[in-house]
Amino acid sequence: LHTFANNIVGDERGAARDARDASQSVVRLAQRIIEERAADELTMSDIARECHVTPRALQYAFRRHLDCTPHAYLRQVRLDLVHQVLRDGSVPTVGDAAARYSFFNPGRFAVEYRQVFGENPGQTLVRASS
Repeated sequence: LHTFANNIVGDERGAARDARDASQSVVRLAQRIIEERAADELTMSDIARECHVTPRALQYAFRRHLDCTPHAYLRQVRLDLVHQVLRDGSVPTVGDAAARYSFFNPGRFAVEYRQVFGENPGQTLVRASS
C-alpha cells in the first residue's frame, strides 16, 4: 500500500497539516460562508475550498472550536432560517419553507425542528398567521 497512491495509508504530514490548518479564523470564514449561502446547494468540499483548507481540516477546526461538524452547523443555520420564515409568515406552507432550505424529508425535518424549537413547524406557521 505504501508503493502506490491510495486513500488507505495516508501521509502523516497531511494529518499534521490538517490539524495545523484547523484555526479559529478558518471557522469564522466557514461560518460566514455558511450563513451567507445557506439557501444554496452547499457541500463541505465547497466550503473547504473557499477557506483554502482540506475538508478534513475544516472538520478538525469545527470540532476543536465549536464542538460540532460543519454539516451540523449548516443544518442549524438552515433550521434557524426556516424558523424565521415560518414566524414571519412569509411562506404559504411548512413544506415550502423546508424545501427552500434543503429539507426534503418532511418527517426528519419535523423531528429536528421540534427538538430545536420545542414545537411543530406547523404550530409556528399557524401562530404567525393569527
